[in-house]
Amino acid sequence: MDEQYDIIFLGTGLKECILSALMSKKGKKVLHIDSNDFYGGEGASLSPLSKYYQHIGKIKDIDEPIKDCESVKDWNIDLMPKLIMARGRLINLLIKTGVTRYIEFANIEASYVLQNTKIRKVPATETEALTSGLVGLFDKKKLKDFVGYVIDCSENNKDEKMLKSKTMEDIYRSWGLKDHIINFLEHAVALHHDDAFIKNNAYESIADMYTYLSSSKDYKSPYVYPFYGLGELPQGFARLSAVYGGTYMLRTKVDSIDMEDGKVVGFSSEGKQARAPIIMASPSYAREHVILRHKIVRAIYLLKESDAPDFKKVNSCQHIITAKYCNRNHDIYVLKLGESLKVCAKGYCIILINTIQENAEYTLDIKPAKTLLSGFISEHVWVTDYFEPVDSGKDSGLIISKSMDAATHFCNDIKDIENIYTRMTGEVLDLSTADADK
Repeated sequence: MDEQYDIIFLGTGLKECILSALMSKKGKKVLHIDSNDFYGGEGASLSPLSKYYQHIGKIKDIDEPIKDCESVKDWNIDLMPKLIMARGRLINLLIKTGVTRYIEFANIEASYVLQNTKIRKVPATETEALTSGLVGLFDKKKLKDFVGYVIDCSENNKDEKMLKSKTMEDIYRSWGLKDHIINFLEHAVALHHDDAFIKNNAYESIADMYTYLSSSKDYKSPYVYPFYGLGELPQGFARLSAVYGGTYMLRTKVDSIDMEDGKVVGFSSEGKQARAPIIMASPSYAREHVILRHKIVRAIYLLKESDAPDFKKVNSCQHIITAKYCNRNHDIYVLKLGESLKVCAKGYCIILINTIQENAEYTLDIKPAKTLLSGFISEHVWVTDYFEPVDSGKDSGLIISKSMDAATHFCNDIKDIENIYTRMTGEVLDLSTADADK
């Protein structure tokens, strides 16, 4: 590696790879380092199956039914369950940068929510909304009118000043919406993982709902997903960075982030130093500069399609178990990925579960979701830390991303990327879908 760069990135998580690509396109000399032998960090997709088992520390005990399905094309196992909003800001970023030329996407077939012990499909069209069992007959018109109001506010800037001065609770009450409808809108449409958001700025919640509604216009659900897993995303942006001169080095140990007089000057690896006035790192490379906010429980199940009875109607879907219906403070997200997404062998599927830890015995946090399965071949449940940087890095030049959160989507992660981009460049990241080659 050369001695001097404009920016050094530590970790190949999605945030680091996106910003590396953006900086390379701006003509910056970029060095990108990862101690792993794969891209993606905590958001990687592992393949073949043996690599996944090695990663989770279960090298033995690979069940016979799966042994013959270990080719790269058969299994690509995500370590983090997230979906892409079809008309969200991540899609805009993919289109703007041209990374869509490297990745193919498919629609997630459906989204479900648990209400009163029943699993119900979240409506994706007006027709589905009018026939859905989620809302009683007399509430359907009120819900339809409210959805129309959300669209009007977002597309025509209606009531912007008022919405910024009121909470979402104020808006719901002014419409006379019942609690179960509010719960549905907050958790299945706005995709908020707890009830605290109801006390927040109404303008932001309306925007979140509109993202869901606009993403549902053309598809069976608002979500899309890359063939071969989410690991395709950081790899796509890494490829773009390389096209513009970015240098990538995997399997590279980071011994230290080097500082002089409170400012970053580079990093050292096995006796060698690369220098740069800015280093952007994922939290795992800068533990002394982050603070633990909470812990996230994640689980991965490999199973036969026949062992997912509540999921059998579709090849891919999401289930939201709202906190209200399982006596928790945070929702539980359950994601089913089937063979049509090219992440598993024929006749199998992958179930991923995600929620914020509330119990000392963390397996209790996913118990309501695990009951949806009648059996499985492989189970891996673990806890991951959610870190945030202790400061902006403006003075030191050491900029650290937040951990990937427990949300079912990338909206908060894109906000973090936009914030970091501004700290790095002093500019606002323009996500209008202009010519990708500019």
